[in-house]
Amino acid sequence: RGHLRLREGYPAGCQGGHVVLYFKELWPFQNQKKAKGALERYVKTDKMIMWFKIVVSCIPSIVIGLPFNDFIEAHFNNYLVVSIMLIVYGIFFILIENYNKKRTASINSVVEIGWKTAFLIGVFQLLAVIPGTSRSGATIIGG
Repeated sequence: RGHLRLREGYPAGCQGGHVVLYFKELWPFQNQKKAKGALERYVKTDKMIMWFKIVVSCIPSIVIGLPFNDFIEAHFNNYLVVSIMLIVYGIFFILIENYNKKRTASINSVVEIGWKTAFLIGVFQLLAVIPGTSRSGATIIGG
C-alpha cells in the first residue's frame, strides 16, 4: 500500500502547488464595491462559469469511471496493458501532431470553451481510467 500513497500524493502536491500559484486567478469570490449588481459585487461570474464547466467535465468520470474502477484495476492494471497503451498513445500523438500542423486552433482561451466542449473533454479524460494513459494525453488526443 505504500506505493499507492506516493502515486496519489505526488499529483495532489502538484495540484496543491498550482492552487497556491494561481489562487487569485481561480478564486471566483470577491468584494468589489464598484460592481453594478449584487451578484457581480461578490462573485466573478466568468470564473464561476469556468468552475461549473470543470464540474461538467467531471461527470463522465463520475458516472462511468467510479462504478467500474475496481473492475478496470483488477483486469487492466498489468504491465502488458500499460505498455500497449503507452505505445498506442505515442502513435496517436505523432498522428495528431502531423494532422494539426496546418490547422489553426478553434479555441484560444479557457473562456471560449463551451459546455459541449467541456463535456467532451470529460469524455476523453475517461480514457485515462485505462492504466498507461494520462488525463492530459487523452484530452490532447480528443482535440
